[in-house]
Amino acid sequence: MSEKDDKHSKDFHELSGKEGLDKIAHLVKGIRIAMMSTIDESGQIHSRPMATQNEPFDGTLWFLTRSTSEKIGDIQHRQKVTLDYADPSDSKYITLRGTASVSRDRNKIEKMWNPMFKAWFPGGKDDQKLRFCASI
Repeated sequence: MSEKDDKHSKDFHELSGKEGLDKIAHLVKGIRIAMMSTIDESGQIHSRPMATQNEPFDGTLWFLTRSTSEKIGDIQHRQKVTLDYADPSDSKYITLRGTASVSRDRNKIEKMWNPMFKAWFPGGKDDQKLRFCASI
């Protein structure tokens, strides 16, 4: 190990628990779009931009999606996902790996609904294709 590598390893420490959650919340705050990567049945990785919902971070990040989206099948097949956030203006680059699930929870839909979503879900809160992905 070189002196440079040794210095870097001394500066690095892993965060967990509340300290880790607070750090993630701080880093992703204000970055609206994440690249969500899923793995399909053949093992291919698929990435797509997803708008992070404006919810206080408690260990879960929420994304609005359609039930017919390919990512739904990917998540049902293999729940592992990667979320990449970038804010070059602030030199913030974050990669989060975790587990995703799909929800049609009525309470969550009521809480997170925004009239702007009607452009994608003409049936409003009752649109049968409306889903939320929960990740990390």
